[in-house]
Amino acid sequence: MNPEEGDIRPQLLDRFALSVTVAGEQDAESRVEVIRRRIAYERDADAFAATYAAEQEQLRTQIVTARQRVAAVAVSDDILGLAAEVSLTLGVDGHRADITLIKAGIAHAALAGRTAVTAEDFAARQPTGPRTPYASPSLRGRGRSTGARWMRS
Repeated sequence: MNPEEGDIRPQLLDRFALSVTVAGEQDAESRVEVIRRRIAYERDADAFAATYAAEQEQLRTQIVTARQRVAAVAVSDDILGLAAEVSLTLGVDGHRADITLIKAGIAHAALAGRTAVTAEDFAARQPTGPRTPYASPSLRGRGRSTGARWMRS
């Protein structure tokens, strides 16, 4: 969703189990690298793709292996309880967030080559609560790393 286009209606927003917030780089060196890569791509897209072909193939293989491993990843009752606590703390209505958090944790554990979900698999994948990030009074003002700190407490 493009923020300039306004808010999505609540009944539709609830249907999005996962979302990503994209922001521009905040340091000059990283911004310069983005510009360099964009120029390189525009000059020769095939050569640019070839530069990253080995890295992309390694990632593809890792994903294929993780997909095969997903069915064997275990989720303990403690982890299920933790997912429920996260959603309750954030004031999430319904169970879609809990289920999505567990599924994301399973996928992350499989990608990491593990056979069980851990709390660390949740740290970057927590639901953001009712409609806006950190709208829950218990999490308001804690910043972007709220999930990681909450998981450690």
